[in-house]
Amino acid sequence: MRRHMLVVAALGLAACGGGGYGGGGGGGGNVAGTLAGAPFTPADMGALIVSPTSCTVSGQTVYVAAIVIGFGSWANLCGYVQTNGLLCANKANATISSVIVAKAGLSPQTAVGPGTYQVYSQFQPDANGNFTGVSAGYNKTNGMCTLTAQSNGSGGTVTISSTSYGVSGTLNSVAFADGSNLSGSFDAAICNYSLDICGFINNTCTTPTCIQ
Repeated sequence: MRRHMLVVAALGLAACGGGGYGGGGGGGGNVAGTLAGAPFTPADMGALIVSPTSCTVSGQTVYVAAIVIGFGSWANLCGYVQTNGLLCANKANATISSVIVAKAGLSPQTAVGPGTYQVYSQFQPDANGNFTGVSAGYNKTNGMCTLTAQSNGSGGTVTISSTSYGVSGTLNSVAFADGSNLSGSFDAAICNYSLDICGFINNTCTTPTCIQ
């Protein structure tokens, strides 16, 4: 079970880890809310789809499938991640919020599809060591890429309506532990970037590059 929770923790890092997330070419919708006590409306959004795969974590085979959706305070999220990657870079003077709709555990997983998924502050695997749900979070950085605020999701749901030509759906009163919140519809293009989810889960980056 401890090894399984390493996967949960690693997935959570995508929501509250490095300050940079790569989306794809903008999108539509009306997502808005309050992050770190300030109004937040994303300047850009995008999505990554992680097809079902297996990884080795501390000698244990784990299985994962996910949809990652990012909402950033700056434009061209896709270009950012294509240039800087997702594993070891932080964006200066930026606010980024991500939601990860994930299926993971000790058994092979199917792709994440349309449906409504619960946001959890801490995943509770079932008797077979598997879970399905949403990890959410946000980061805010200053000009030196130092975190000035961050928080993890604590409640609400995320509805995925379609993954055919992008990822569309709704954030349904997504709440964060510090009182922040986001709601609204989204239609995020899929970034042309292949996320190495196994490398991400086993990431050992300790000194991210600061991107101005």
